Amino acid sequence: MKDNKTRSKDTYYFSHDSNALSDPKILSMRCDYQLEGYGLYWAIIEMLRNESTYKLSLDKTTYRAIQMQTHTKINVEKYIQDCINEYKESSQGNGLFNTDGTYFWSESLLNRMSKMESVREKRSEAGKKSAEKRWGKKEKKKRIIKRPYFDKNSKNITSVTKFITNVTKNNNNVIGMLRKSITKNNKIKENKIKENKLNNNIKTKLNKTKLNNLFIYIINGQKNDENISDIDRTALITCLQNLELYFSDIELLKYLTDEQQLDYELQYWTIKEIYFSPYKIYLNSLTRTKFLLKYLQTKKYILIDNEDKLTDFINYFIKILRKDFEKEENITNGKSM
Repeated sequence: MKDNKTRSKDTYYFSHDSNALSDPKILSMRCDYQLEGYGLYWAIIEMLRNESTYKLSLDKTTYRAIQMQTHTKINVEKYIQDCINEYKESSQGNGLFNTDGTYFWSESLLNRMSKMESVREKRSEAGKKSAEKRWGKKEKKKRIIKRPYFDKNSKNITSVTKFITNVTKNNNNVIGMLRKSITKNNKIKENKIKENKLNNNIKTKLNKTKLNNLFIYIINGQKNDENISDIDRTALITCLQNLELYFSDIELLKYLTDEQQLDYELQYWTIKEIYFSPYKIYLNSLTRTKFLLKYLQTKKYILIDNEDKLTDFINYFIKILRKDFEKEENITNGKSM
């Protein structure tokens, strides 16, 4: 598989039909693999999207990588073969996945990405033409300064003196305006610097270092700024084990890509946040399938293209989990939904 670090900032994006859940091929697959199979399908679609050709090798290395990434209990090799051979539009039609014997892919994803790249090329070309047009107009608007005619034999030089006075006055006005503009811009920059320093001092603001510190601490007990007690750490590990997210050996980390590790770090941080919230009790009933589906839903709506989006991602992820918790509470208390 390609190195994901070389992909552009739109790595996480692809279009997705809102009625995919009721697609006949999806329904057929769900009859055999239930909702966990549905979650696994979209996880594989994301991995295909992150490849430059939108295809993956049809071999054991890929099967093991998918197994490692999703921690699914499903037999990945059999699942992919079924998606190729069983869940089809017709006997000769496209399946959920297609293959040439060496690679497999999603025909639907290929069509969507082809349309997206076509639109992107058209927009880029239109932008270039617009820029060329604007620059062409600017060239035509070059100002021609007419110099005053001065007859050295003329006794009347008042007009020349007046002209020089006006030019000097105008220049002084321009210089004054430039100075005001520079001063204003400097103040704006100073305010932005102060604002950035203030944001960096907010303890609730997430960054990759904080995510990584918590992740390492949960796995090997290395202390971090979160000041989590050993009792709470043990409880968090139990929650993560129930969701099949816990790494028992830190050596496994070196086999993860940066993107895969970030996925785990975001999930660990979310569990920690719920654990220290009034919704802690619901972690006992939280299933891996529900957790994975909500995580994929969050990745669909929140694109992490810079560190500022980490906080947005976590907040949205917790929000949609909390809504499910509240529904369960209403059912328990006998309230109408």
